[in-house]
Amino acid sequence: METIIDVLVVDDSDPHARTTLSGVRYASDTAKVLRLKDGAQALQYIYREGSFEDRPNTLPRMLLLELDLPTLNGLQVLDRLHNEPQTRNIPVIVLTRSGSSIPVNEAYAHGASACLIKPDDKGEYIYEVAGLVRRWLGMTGDASSDGRE
Repeated sequence: METIIDVLVVDDSDPHARTTLSGVRYASDTAKVLRLKDGAQALQYIYREGSFEDRPNTLPRMLLLELDLPTLNGLQVLDRLHNEPQTRNIPVIVLTRSGSSIPVNEAYAHGASACLIKPDDKGEYIYEVAGLVRRWLGMTGDASSDGRE
């Protein structure tokens, strides 16, 4: 059986990606997650091109997309996704660091569903990502009441 991806995480920074993945897993133990390192890979995955041409013909349920990426930046990815009828309704949550070269309001203008400026506190960031994943995947509950300590 082929895996259908619920959440596609696109971030070139290994430490930030690990923390983002922790937030996704905090929201859902069962969500299928794939992490890619740049915008070009993300578009190849979504549109089943290159090394992803044989993947299942399904779309991720949401994207967590860093703005500052190599090859194609987050705005370029947003533009392509929102100009194609089959992908314009995928929720895209933009992740950025304070002081990013790309302003958050520009991300919204390019079709971002939500934006999260990564807080310096790792625990806070995990909690914020978990809340966004729950919201956009239609999950209920909050991270403080899910039975985990």
